[in-house]
Amino acid sequence: MTGLADDRTSPGDDALARAAEDVADGRSVDWAALGGHAHGSEAVELLTNLQIIGAIADVHRSVEESTHVSDSESPIDANQPPPPGAGEPWGKYRLLQRVGSGSFGSVYLAWDPELEREVAIKILHRHVADEDLKRRLLHEARALARVRHPNIVSVYGVESVGDHIGLCMEFVRGETLDAALSGGQRLNAREAVGVGQDVCRALAAVHAAGFVHRDITAKNIMRDLTGRIIVMDFGSGLRTPHNIEAGSVKIAGTPLYMAPEILAGQPPSPASDVYSIGVLLYYVATGKFPVEGRSMNDLRAAHMVGRRTSLAERAPDLPAAYIQAVEHALVANPQQRCPSAAALLQQLDAVLARKRTTTAYVVLALEILAGSAFGMVAMGVVNSRYFNHILGRTDFANESIIDWLSFGTSATIAPAVIFLFTLFAFGLLGVAGRLLLNVSAAARRARSTLANTARRCRLDDVPTLSAWVLLLSAAVLVGAWWYFVPFLDSLGSIALGNISTAPGDSLAFLSPEYRESQHYIYRKSFTAVVLIILWLWFPALWLAARKREKINRGILAGGVAVLVLSLLLLDFPYRLIVGHKRDFEAASWGSESCFVLGERQAHLLLFCPEAAIPRNRIVRADDPNLKRLGVVQDIFTNVHTLK
Repeated sequence: MTGLADDRTSPGDDALARAAEDVADGRSVDWAALGGHAHGSEAVELLTNLQIIGAIADVHRSVEESTHVSDSESPIDANQPPPPGAGEPWGKYRLLQRVGSGSFGSVYLAWDPELEREVAIKILHRHVADEDLKRRLLHEARALARVRHPNIVSVYGVESVGDHIGLCMEFVRGETLDAALSGGQRLNAREAVGVGQDVCRALAAVHAAGFVHRDITAKNIMRDLTGRIIVMDFGSGLRTPHNIEAGSVKIAGTPLYMAPEILAGQPPSPASDVYSIGVLLYYVATGKFPVEGRSMNDLRAAHMVGRRTSLAERAPDLPAAYIQAVEHALVANPQQRCPSAAALLQQLDAVLARKRTTTAYVVLALEILAGSAFGMVAMGVVNSRYFNHILGRTDFANESIIDWLSFGTSATIAPAVIFLFTLFAFGLLGVAGRLLLNVSAAARRARSTLANTARRCRLDDVPTLSAWVLLLSAAVLVGAWWYFVPFLDSLGSIALGNISTAPGDSLAFLSPEYRESQHYIYRKSFTAVVLIILWLWFPALWLAARKREKINRGILAGGVAVLVLSLLLLDFPYRLIVGHKRDFEAASWGSESCFVLGERQAHLLLFCPEAAIPRNRIVRADDPNLKRLGVVQDIFTNVHTLK
């Protein structure tokens, strides 16, 4: 990382030599001031050549990927011993893998055996482990340690082993926004707003702690495997300066993200961080920058003359509220710019907020009621169609939409109540779990172990997790179905015809004698199956929403199919196995005991369970052999005696 504002302009015979060193190290040089020290043609020629070399180096640095600048790096000395290798112990940690390196040091994935968790350790190279860089590392650690926020990388401490010093912090599995957007990928407005909201929350906490970040870029924003946005790299962070003169703070950061006042030499402020957030939001939605240039001087000149491409011009299809929020953050004058990260967060919240009038709320409520009613009617139709088919009374059933609504509601209300109680119980468990984590180190270690196990099993990956959920939900359904195979076989056998022609041993399963051992357990079991499937899918859907990823269509279709099949198995035999739903008026027809299953004009449909097959009879309502008894009974009371 290179300091761009460390101007060496002190007079003396060795001024040109220091200028050459500054050019070699990538530092900015005040050429006008040096011109006064160039005496003689040889010195003037040397100064001219140095300017040319400096301009070439400036252009080269400006076109490198990630034009990042700061004031802490130095070249690698090839004669120095290599950094620690993967697999080696480092203090109390064991280094597992080197995940990144630069001229200042290397970043390792390491294992903390005491707390049994993965950590990241930024270890300085031995040749740069001088007092100044140790001070800067301690500064970064203290800056991060002061700010505890879910969207800010957590720092655990600074360790010194031999002549190496390292910063120990949370290891984040995921990728930077810059990597996620490689290959021309862009975020849609909703995704970009989600990123901006999390970054604004993080920066609001940073600013409240008295720091400015100074380097908000797509490379310093991580998205972990759960979709959490994390602000990284506080190496350029600075305590919020007060009453500091312009030019007294060295420029640090990435030029394309820098506010114009920073490029002009003004001290950083929360407002300059807000400008960087605006550039980030512009970049993730377009892949471009609002102000572009091939060198620092180009960028300064572009800002001075207002050469900037508006977001509306680059991406006119973005929501107007999003464009307005970004443009407010990119105002050149910091006094007129969005005043804080918290204020920008409010503007981003408004992008997704939909203002509803009273009429809109009434319409929404009516839509919910209509949708619920439609669902209940559909459920009622399913179990009524099956029920009427089994009884052979399809042509004699006089049912209306109101009846279907009633049947569907009564079939659903018990599972719905159980679901609400289950939801309440899970909520209590969640609250209790959070309280336990706050007071128990053992609970925190257990959670860390579970999280590490989940990562090793790739359960933090949406496709993997959703595939496992589909398999588990299908297994739960198949297990319940397998347990009730005899009962379902009997229902299937009856469904091939109806109760008029079904074998007696199949009808026996419908006897009240099986109410406790089969009928109630069947309803409870498939209610549990539906609830388990819903809860199994919750983590996968939450993870997909968090990571803003789509679940594979095939897996999602399979999950929907399993859920619908479970609902059908729960609902279709409802009227057939719930006692009071199969009560009909008793009657006698000649010497046979029967039940009136339905009426059609002048005819009645009778079910005479003890009669020879077929057991159903169609008789006239005025048949002299028919006697209606005026009482209702369960039509399957004595079917267990049939053969």
